[in-house]
Amino acid sequence: MSIRDNTNRRLKEVLDIMAAGSWLDEKPNGGEVLAEAAARIPFTKEESELLSGGIPRGHKNLTKATADLVKAGWITKGRAGWGITDNGLRATIAFNTVDKLADALSNGTLIPAGTPLPEQPTEAAAKKPAAKKASAKAAPAKSAAKKKAEVADVVLGEQPASVALAGDFGEAVGAENWARATRVSR
Repeated sequence: MSIRDNTNRRLKEVLDIMAAGSWLDEKPNGGEVLAEAAARIPFTKEESELLSGGIPRGHKNLTKATADLVKAGWITKGRAGWGITDNGLRATIAFNTVDKLADALSNGTLIPAGTPLPEQPTEAAAKKPAAKKASAKAAPAKSAAKKKAEVADVVLGEQPASVALAGDFGEAVGAENWARATRVSR
């Protein structure tokens, strides 16, 4: 599968995760939603490649793709968390496969008139996700981060604010070459 195909699969998961949480009247943190989607559809080796900001390529692609869900009016993003709209809930029914969802987003397809809202799950089923969430609220993010590190064979830790390199390649990037004699001691 291509990176775009995997991003579309994760985007469908984001919408499904948001829909399942809607019955609990909770607005999940966007990071939790993205981590859960990445845990359900793990990053490939190429998607696990860290970009210059230390963020995996797959995570960056998914984050950018969620803007399409906002533009379609299916989810909202805010400081208090992410929410799914009634049209977002209807989209889970109208565009119930990855291909249908991706096609609808890329073509701006409207949800067909008369598409009903999904039925609320039974009380027992609605409580199951809450119990799972309460028992390991931060677990999806930690689990996804651990999987990313394992896939990339990289241990993620604190990232430095800046990096200095010494060598004679400065000229190639439009800067002066490093000279040992001008090194500043601290």
